[in-house]
Amino acid sequence: MGKAGEQMEITIFVTDRCASCLAQIDAVERAVAQLGISASIKTSEDVVAAIKAGIIGFPAIVVDGEVLSAAQKLNAQEVKELLSHRKAC
Repeated sequence: MGKAGEQMEITIFVTDRCASCLAQIDAVERAVAQLGISASIKTSEDVVAAIKAGIIGFPAIVVDGEVLSAAQKLNAQEVKELLSHRKAC
């Protein structure tokens, strides 16, 4: 996240056949709320965009254009750790 006060752009890539995707969306929303960060969260089922981003498995978390997680379901604490590290960069 560049400057202080900027909003993170978070995209969660999902598929309709992904059992873990709904849980991943919930975990990201809870992590953002618990951290109190400003973030725009959206979901995408655009497989072509996912492939272009280098994503080969779902769910996937992309923050400000950087793939932070793919093909694994993270809990809220794990998402918080990813976002905290990203926020510090």
